[in-house]
Amino acid sequence: MVIATTALLISCATNGLPAYDERPYNHPMTLVKAASPDYVINDYESFALYEAPLLVDESDLGNVRMGDGYARLYRTKDATYLSLDYYTPENKWFYCFNSGKRIIDEDTGDEYWIRNVENLPFDTCCFILGAKGRYVRFILEYPPLPKRVKKISFFTPGGPSRDTFDGSATRYGPFEVEKMRKKRTPGSSIKPRIIE
Repeated sequence: MVIATTALLISCATNGLPAYDERPYNHPMTLVKAASPDYVINDYESFALYEAPLLVDESDLGNVRMGDGYARLYRTKDATYLSLDYYTPENKWFYCFNSGKRIIDEDTGDEYWIRNVENLPFDTCCFILGAKGRYVRFILEYPPLPKRVKKISFFTPGGPSRDTFDGSATRYGPFEVEKMRKKRTPGSSIKPRIIE
């Protein structure tokens, strides 16, 4: 027991991070209008509408640039979470999350498929209202990454396209897992700086 505890403390001292993170903070959005039963990607009127997303201060954005957003990784015992912070240029802006998203271990090629996007459905475009000029935070859940995983990429397969969204496959990375995690001092809060 003493040896295991010592090894854990040495590991934490080496990279400055604990073995596991707290699960990232989030809160539910308000559904204003459900998606139409006849949803199609080219019909804006068929999209769901949400408001009151989690808005984060620019000083607390994720620490890795990924496409048009900022990302941060959280390792927990039961899951790996990815926070994505996207700037919203208009008062009504669409988002869509593909169910084929996955984390790829750069050393082995092992894939960890997305389990959930908190508050939103997969494979369906929706509008977020009332976030113009702010960063909206989304939380994605993946299976837990083994400790041996050191470098990862994020892959999204191609999907349906529309006038302002071509549906192309994307791959971001490789990123070092430990550099994607949030450095915290003992006792500091996992809750981001929220804009009310």
